[in-house]
Amino acid sequence: MKKLLALFIISLISCTSVLAMNKSDDYKYCKDYTEKIKQERATISNALQLSEEQSKKMYELTQKTNTALNEKFYSLKQETVKLNLLRAENKNPEDIKSQEKVISQLKKEIDNIVQDENKAFKKILNHEQRSKLRLINKLQRKSEQAKKHQKDYYKSNPKMRKFAPHIQAN
Repeated sequence: MKKLLALFIISLISCTSVLAMNKSDDYKYCKDYTEKIKQERATISNALQLSEEQSKKMYELTQKTNTALNEKFYSLKQETVKLNLLRAENKNPEDIKSQEKVISQLKKEIDNIVQDENKAFKKILNHEQRSKLRLINKLQRKSEQAKKHQKDYYKSNPKMRKFAPHIQAN
């Protein structure tokens, strides 16, 4: 449970997955991303035991943020299509660079929206809940670091047969 909550917090804070979007299914990714945020926010609200008033404020915040995110994701999709057309037609490199700047600016705006939502969410919480949220963040960072430093034995030795592949997750 703690790992799930920690994964949620780090994904919202970093939001780096937006920068690594697959161009072929942008819209599906955006929909999945917003749904993931909704589900993770619900999980975190259950873990922090939000009051009725806090839940209402969080719901309003989520609705406002989701509409803004959907608009930004839609414009990001349109700009990505334009960039792909420019590249396919071998247009002027300056035009391509300017389009890439537009896309990077949209991604920054998406990151800012998520960061603003996180700040507003923290304002809703009381002192105990904020301390619990910090603990969840800390646990998430530790698990991410451990995962990052864990050696992949199967990558270094591809002939090695995986142990209980049906049990392992990811």
